[in-house]
Amino acid sequence: MNFICSKCGKLTPTHTPQASCSCGGLFSLPNEFPKFEEKLIDKNEWSLFRYRAFMNIEGESWRDVTMGEGRTPIISFDKDVMVKMDYMMPTLSFKDRGAAALVAHMKEIGVKKCVQDSSGNAGVAVAAYCARVGIDCEIYVPEGTSPKKISMIEAFGAKAVVVPGTRDHCADVCREKVVTEGAYYANHVFNPFFYEGTKTYIYETYEQLKRIPENIWDARGNRLTVTGRELVALLTSGYKIQRMADGSEYLYNDSEQPRGLTLPEYNRAVDYFSFVPRRWGYLTEPNLTSIEFDFLRNMIVGVEL
Repeated sequence: MNFICSKCGKLTPTHTPQASCSCGGLFSLPNEFPKFEEKLIDKNEWSLFRYRAFMNIEGESWRDVTMGEGRTPIISFDKDVMVKMDYMMPTLSFKDRGAAALVAHMKEIGVKKCVQDSSGNAGVAVAAYCARVGIDCEIYVPEGTSPKKISMIEAFGAKAVVVPGTRDHCADVCREKVVTEGAYYANHVFNPFFYEGTKTYIYETYEQLKRIPENIWDARGNRLTVTGRELVALLTSGYKIQRMADGSEYLYNDSEQPRGLTLPEYNRAVDYFSFVPRRWGYLTEPNLTSIEFDFLRNMIVGVEL
């Protein structure tokens, strides 16, 4: 299998330790899958790898990596809204989906050590799955990251490096480590294998509901959960969806500290939650401070799709 450069189109074998193409372009993966059919779901496998017929997964390393992630319930919040409970994962975050697929790839190509930048959840997930298969891991987190998340990262045997400043600066520091030391970059935005796990959200939603909701609302700005490509695959297979939107325009603007949040609060706030509502989004999280909750609620609740 080859990576495809999104800039120049060059093919690079996926066993490369490079984080991007030699031209600087980001890697993508082939989109050559069979037409979506429920009979191709491996219903004997109780994890997101039940959808591996529609994933770029090489070899059998995933069997050593998986911790039963996925298969999270969808509950009715009220008559108009359903919520995908994707915190019901091994490390309490939807990012276990991406981490499982990415670490399965890393194990398959023989990675021994990796670095990653994260505001918390992705770092915990990658640390846990690396620990599962004995890959050394170093996680860079921005100041203000929850101490509990840092403790979780360290509990899995990874090294947590707290970087002063913004989330973007934290990423820059980590990427410098990739350049100067040649560490494998297990990043949840750069590395397309992470998306191979997160995209299973849409297949799982269909399998659970036997339909695609009228509207899909993803409150995260990185759009890591449901990707348009997978929806297109469902559409071309004869399934219907009326509308999709993401919450990035409500979570991000030109200010690093919108609506009175401190930088640490903002770094935390932009990292939360996914939903599959039919009309509008609603956000709850018991560990958010009141100002974080108000910030997110004002941006999400009542937004007309």
